[in-house]
Amino acid sequence: YTALGEKREVGGYLASDVQFKSPFSQLVGKESVVELVNGFMPMFKSLVIQSAFASGDEAVVIYDVDGTTRAAALMRIQKGLIARIELFFDPRPFM
Repeated sequence: YTALGEKREVGGYLASDVQFKSPFSQLVGKESVVELVNGFMPMFKSLVIQSAFASGDEAVVIYDVDGTTRAAALMRIQKGLIARIELFFDPRPFM
């Protein structure tokens, strides 16, 4: 999420078979997730991490997008790469 906030390439952090789930989509595979992230990056000015914590092979990142949208990402890490991402946020402002 630091790389995402800095609008840097994120593919190097993802497992090849990464699973992604959000209120809008479900994807499987590194290429699909990178394509989604690359489409999202131009849509925001700032992404600020508010909190992050981990337990075992899971991590949670709480962040703000443009100071108006708060979101949470639950991730599973396997072999040092993100294997699963599930996003939690209120989708109503985007509809």
